[in-house]
Amino acid sequence: MKKLTLITFLSFFYLTTVNCQVSVSSEGVAPHPAASLDLISTDKGLLIPRIETTADRNSIPADEFSESLLIFNMQTKCFETYIQGDWYPIWCCDAPEKPGEIQGDETVCENETGLVYSIDDDPEEDSYSWTVPTGWSVTSGQNTNEITVTAGTSGGDISVTAENACGESPERTLNVTVESES
Repeated sequence: MKKLTLITFLSFFYLTTVNCQVSVSSEGVAPHPAASLDLISTDKGLLIPRIETTADRNSIPADEFSESLLIFNMQTKCFETYIQGDWYPIWCCDAPEKPGEIQGDETVCENETGLVYSIDDDPEEDSYSWTVPTGWSVTSGQNTNEITVTAGTSGGDISVTAENACGESPERTLNVTVESES
């Protein structure tokens, strides 16, 4: 009887360890046959471990058994994986690059209205932030790739930066001079 109990116990242990699959589901759905872990949801996602800094990431005790370890590096805004003794970015959230050249008149008259300045639109950018010289005003188009302005009495720089969810680009500028009405 002891042998039969031991054989039954060992058989059960063998079957449960070889065929171990886990399904995480609020509906109690069985895991997909090809999955070791099957997360099932229609309204939630998988939250990858977030590591605050690259220094914190480097303090993770990684070795040959850590191959394919996955983290999100909050400092670099990158999903990173550990492969063959080093960390590699998989995907990073990058701020936009400096916008292209600003098109528009470089010499204008005092208090001239209806001046248009623009840059090429980029689908990677969500919005644009324009600044104009002191005494000038943006009459339309702020947050777009094209603005209409009214000049002031002195020149200066018209500047634009591009933004997306990952950050802000370096600034692009155009120096504009004002000719006084004489």
